[in-house]
Amino acid sequence: MTVTKIIDKTTENLQTLTPISGSLDIGAGESQGMRLITRVLGQLQADYPEVAIHLHSGAAGRIANQLADGQLDFGIIMGNQVSSQYSALKLAHTDSWGILLPKNTALAQKAVITPQDLVGQPLIVSEQAMNEHRFQNWWQNVSDQLQIVGTYDLIFNAQLLVTTSNCYALAFDNLVPIEDNSLLTFRPLSPALNESTTLIWSKDRQLSSAAQIFLKRLKSITE
Repeated sequence: MTVTKIIDKTTENLQTLTPISGSLDIGAGESQGMRLITRVLGQLQADYPEVAIHLHSGAAGRIANQLADGQLDFGIIMGNQVSSQYSALKLAHTDSWGILLPKNTALAQKAVITPQDLVGQPLIVSEQAMNEHRFQNWWQNVSDQLQIVGTYDLIFNAQLLVTTSNCYALAFDNLVPIEDNSLLTFRPLSPALNESTTLIWSKDRQLSSAAQIFLKRLKSITE
């Protein structure tokens, strides 16, 4: 065993023997990538029951502000743009954009949705994605022909609007359960539009003991 591994093992043993308490605050957008995060958090809380875990939903801008203010230990963001002021750990999960739409519409008969398919259709779009111009390259020369009737922050509320108003929502896949008796369905975009998932934390703040253990465990299954 190398010296480095011996030191790591000793540190881990000391942490196991030392009571760990406090809180662990994580801000994130809506993504299936949170499954990995919550699995690690569940194991952490089982080993250290005195650690309180707080999950905060929000867009990347809000998460960045809360990290800067010290309100969050970590943030989870989607997309490839990560500021150099943060330390970052890229996760294996990738989210794919698509259209959430009523099953009884003609567009639901298509296997994939192209930019031309959306011309003149009532769309609601993630406010964060709109502000960051995520779709600019995807819909290209039809952007001025699109009918964007609103934006949303949380997909749960967006799906209610899609159900009651017969509009379409640009959204990540697998966030809304699609059952056989569901009134909604989901179709991926073509060409595909995918987003990476990244854990970020401040380079200027010392992580708490609980945060350090969480990060070490997450790294062990992602690196």
